[in-house]
Order: sequence, then C-alpha cells, then structure tokens
Amino acid sequence: MLKASFRFILLLFSPEICLKAHAFHRSPLFQTSQISHEHKAFARLLPPLCCVSDGNSSPSSDWIKAELSLKVFPTEPSPEMSPEFVAISCCRSLQFVDHPTESAGLERCFPFFTWECRKGVTARKGGDTVERFCKYGVLSPALQPFMGAKKIDFGEGTLNPGTMTRGDLVSFPVIVYGNDALSFQHPSGLIRDTIDSTPKESNMVIRMEKARRPPLQGCWLVKEVIVLKNTKDTF
Repeated sequence: MLKASFRFILLLFSPEICLKAHAFHRSPLFQTSQISHEHKAFARLLPPLCCVSDGNSSPSSDWIKAELSLKVFPTEPSPEMSPEFVAISCCRSLQFVDHPTESAGLERCFPFFTWECRKGVTARKGGDTVERFCKYGVLSPALQPFMGAKKIDFGEGTLNPGTMTRGDLVSFPVIVYGNDALSFQHPSGLIRDTIDSTPKESNMVIRMEKARRPPLQGCWLVKEVIVLKNTKDTF
C-alpha cells in the first residue's frame, strides 16, 4: 500500500509522467478495479472536482485529472453530491466514453441524466433503457464533442432558484477542445471536403436541476446539454 501511494504521488507531480499521459492511462495503477482511501483523498484535492479550470492545463495533465475524477464518481445519484461534482464527472465520463469498456461512459451518465435530457440528446430514441441510450447517445451531436476530447475547461456555475414547478437550476459553461478526428467532420458528422488542422472547439452549457420528487429527491441531475452555437443562450 505504501509503495502504491508513493507511486501515486510521483505520478501526480512528475512533469515527465504528465507528458506521457497516454502511457500512464494504461499503467497498472489505473487498471485496478478499486481505488484505495488514500488515493481518493488525493483525488478529491484535484481541480476536476472543483468547478473552475484555469484554462492553462495541458491536454496530457487534463486526461490524468479526468481519470482521477472517474475513480471517485459513484454509480448512482445521491443528495450528497454537489452540482459541480455531477456535471464535471458526467463530462469526464463522456470524455472517456469507452473506458474501461465500450460505451462505459454513457452507462455512467445514464442515471445522472433526467429522462427528458436522455430523450433530448438521442433524438427521442434513447431515454428509457441504458442499451438504447448507449446506442443512440454515441451518435448525439450534443455529446460527441466530449468523446475523446483533448481538454475540457469548466467555468463558474450560475444559480437560478427553484420555483413552484421545478427545482433549483445551475448552469455551467464548458469549453471542449475536441478530438483531432472532429477536424475532419462537419457538426452533422459528414466528412469535410478539406481538412481543418485546428482541433474543434465547442462552447457548451451543462444545465443541472435539483430533483424535487422521490426517489431522487435532493439529487442533482443533468437537465440539458446545450451547444451554444445552436441556441440563442449566452453567458
């Protein structure tokens, strides 16, 4: 245990390791199915579990933070989870959509998306079951920018107090620096006539809602995933 914890500290603070994030991704430390209490304590101190990103992190260090976030992301909603934690963890799950198995990120997101959100991002086809959500979610224009993203920057949340008909809302602006593969595609997924060498940058909003009814009363869930260029919403 002491040896593993020492390795973990070196991995966090060694610049050489940060520059080799892809190799680190396949290291035995991150292939374990369980993470120790010591590792969880370190992970909770990292920026991904805070809302604000400084915008200066490298893609490799961002991926390391993403993996650490997923290690402490529970499988079911709980009133103890903050809206920041849920929003960021869902984004990280989509970023690592096929880790550790195919569509595992979508499976992680399923219980944290409202039924309306699941229907909305899958063109009304994947709201009811995990299997259909994974099948159609991987094709979603709203979710694809996150998948394999090089880096994700998170902004400050904006609170809208609840009303008689809904719970509190918190909206988080997100900038997604997309995978190189998206440089070859239009937003529809069709291949471009010419190659754009600039990684796709997407301005998004993750809108959270606090559930008011059992069995998820008090839990923060993803209500909307908004692509800003496709809406008049602004921040």
